[in-house]
Amino acid sequence: MTSLAVKRLSTQEDGFWSEMDQLLAWESVSDDQVTGVVKEILTNVRRHGDEAVVDYTNRFDRMSAESMAALEISQQSMQAALQRIPEAERKALEFSTQRLFAYHEHQRAESWSYTEADGTM
Repeated sequence: MTSLAVKRLSTQEDGFWSEMDQLLAWESVSDDQVTGVVKEILTNVRRHGDEAVVDYTNRFDRMSAESMAALEISQQSMQAALQRIPEAERKALEFSTQRLFAYHEHQRAESWSYTEADGTM
C-alpha cells in the first residue's frame, strides 16, 4: 500500500492561520479551472454518452477499453479483490463506508449536522 504524507495543522501552533489561508487560497484559484474542465467533460458525456465515458476512462485511467462492457467488473472479481485486502485495511474501509452512508443519510434530513455514537460531530 502506498504511503501518503498528510499535512497536519494545529490551531495551537504559530502560523496556523497563515498556512490555512494559503491552502484555502489555492483551492479558490483552482476552482474555476477545475469547474471548467468538469463542465467540458459533463457536456461531452451528455452528447456522446458511453463513448465519451470510455474515452475518458482510457485517458485518465490509462486503459484501453473498447466498450462499457469492458469496464464491467464481475461480482466474483470484486469479491476476490476484497479478500486480498489485509483484514485491518478491509475493516477500516468497511468502517469508512458505514460512516459515509450515515453522513449522507443525515444529509437528507433537515440538518446535515449530527453526532455519532462516539461523540464525533
